[in-house]
Amino acid sequence: MPQRNHQPPYKKQKRSNRRKKFKKSSDPTDDDSMEIPGFYYDQERDRYFKITPGHHFCSTNASGVEVKKQPERNVSTSTKPRIPTCNSLLNDRELNPFKTIHRLHSNSNFAREWREIFVKSLRYVGTIQQTIPFSLSHRITNFQIHPTSNELYFGNTDGMVGLLKFQASSKACSEIFSKPFAYCNSEITSIRIIGESLIIYTSLGNHLCSGILRIEHLPEVTDFDMVHEASACNYQTRSTVWTSTSSQVDEWIALGATKYVSVLSNYSVPGARFTNFKTNSDVFALDNDRYLPSAIFAGCRDGRLLLFDVRSSPKKTSPHGDGPMIKQSSPICNLKQVSGWYVLSDGMDGSLSLWDIRNQRRNQNTEESTLPVLKYYGHVNSTNRQTGFAVNSCNSIVAIAGQDNFVRFFSINTGNVVRMPIGPFEDTVSAIQFSERDEQPSYEFLPDGDNEHYIKGEGIWISIGKELQWWSVP
Repeated sequence: MPQRNHQPPYKKQKRSNRRKKFKKSSDPTDDDSMEIPGFYYDQERDRYFKITPGHHFCSTNASGVEVKKQPERNVSTSTKPRIPTCNSLLNDRELNPFKTIHRLHSNSNFAREWREIFVKSLRYVGTIQQTIPFSLSHRITNFQIHPTSNELYFGNTDGMVGLLKFQASSKACSEIFSKPFAYCNSEITSIRIIGESLIIYTSLGNHLCSGILRIEHLPEVTDFDMVHEASACNYQTRSTVWTSTSSQVDEWIALGATKYVSVLSNYSVPGARFTNFKTNSDVFALDNDRYLPSAIFAGCRDGRLLLFDVRSSPKKTSPHGDGPMIKQSSPICNLKQVSGWYVLSDGMDGSLSLWDIRNQRRNQNTEESTLPVLKYYGHVNSTNRQTGFAVNSCNSIVAIAGQDNFVRFFSINTGNVVRMPIGPFEDTVSAIQFSERDEQPSYEFLPDGDNEHYIKGEGIWISIGKELQWWSVP
């Protein structure tokens, strides 16, 4: 009597044949089964991968089978080249491989701790009084130290740019000589040194003339009493110039002007002209992106932090920029990129904040439209646009001057106060700059007593009214 659960032999045989057939058709060693349009087979991973547009492969894959090329489209030779949008150009910044692999040795925990100890140990050493004869009411507005020599270039409220040769050590500081370098018709708002041979400076402008940009070659000083008479490239902006920045890689200079960012590209070529990116607000602060040399950060009077790309067309760029929508509740006075994704800025309401430009959270409870990653508490400011502001070479400490004439130091990573504020000073602190050994590894810092004309020292310079104070470690 037949059993109920017994299946006929032919059914079992048929199922076995089907398994063999399926196994044969899916065998990756079979050339016909591997030729799936739009896919390629990776023998090591034992799976198929989709071929995406713009992805390049070798002539053969891991299994030795050629990937079929897609037929090329017929493109008319008369078609105009497509101008990339700012969004597509800024994608290069997001995909920049140097952002993930770039690691500075100075960013180690040991280096950051050492820099905090360095700042805590700063002590007042001496003062250099500006001796160049000029009006009694002038004050230093900005200064820049040459990267490889002990030369300091400063500008003041009367429109003069001066050159100061100094020596500075842990025990003393003194002026070797000083002389006028150039004159403008209004207050000097920014000074930048490009490389080791070029200097740019800008003037604010007044009721008689608008702001200007000047580009000059730094002189090789052989006679200390010789007056500098080098020719300068003058660029009239037809606007007020609040600040400037420049690229150390490409030939462009950006100016913070009235309701736009003005960019001068290829400035070494005769006849170079400005390109204006509208912002609908005055630009008080600028900084260039270290990871994408064509990108510019702009801080505006209305509190917006904007991002522009100099390669894009101004006509196709929004006044809000093409980067993140970041806005604080007060005008941005200074800003600085401190890493690949973070920008530090201070406001005219006493705020000091760290922003992440990748993603911003909306804040519905306050006037700020976005929330920063970190806030630093203790900065004092309510009316001053031009306050001293500096970040050390490790991007770990920020020094900022307040309206109360104190200079405060904060840890960028934690937001903690590094040391007690220094001050109060007798006048407004307009500029601060760190002088550190790791800023220029090729520079030879000589010990005290060895060729005093080349001692640059390690510490911090602070401009107070007409004075330059030097603070160093004992």
